[in-house]
Amino acid sequence: MEVYQLTYLAGGCLGSSVAIIHGILMQKHLVAPVTASAQLSSNAQQLVLLLLQFSTFVWLGGGLALICAALFLTSTTAFIIASLVGVCYLYGAVGNFWATRGRHFGWIPLIAAVLSISWGSMSLMTNA
Repeated sequence: MEVYQLTYLAGGCLGSSVAIIHGILMQKHLVAPVTASAQLSSNAQQLVLLLLQFSTFVWLGGGLALICAALFLTSTTAFIIASLVGVCYLYGAVGNFWATRGRHFGWIPLIAAVLSISWGSMSLMTNA
């Protein structure tokens, strides 16, 4: 296995793990209390759930896409997917850091995933 494949796998596993933990905590601490306390219609409750869990789905999909790209796709296609996922993870990390002034730890594993993706991409570019 090449370096880019290992680093994309690591970034995908880390991003997927962050997504799963995020989804569980978001559901428990935000979605459930908001939908239980607010007098919302069932359609509004579904919308709240979908909107609050959107980042969870993006991060999980990105992580799974990275894992598949590392294992099954050509290096060029994997690089494109890794670039797109890396931008999504970076946006989430910067947004998390900015919104919480760095007090929420969620930005740290997302930055670690971005660094892993970047390392793999740099490896690809230097070997091309």
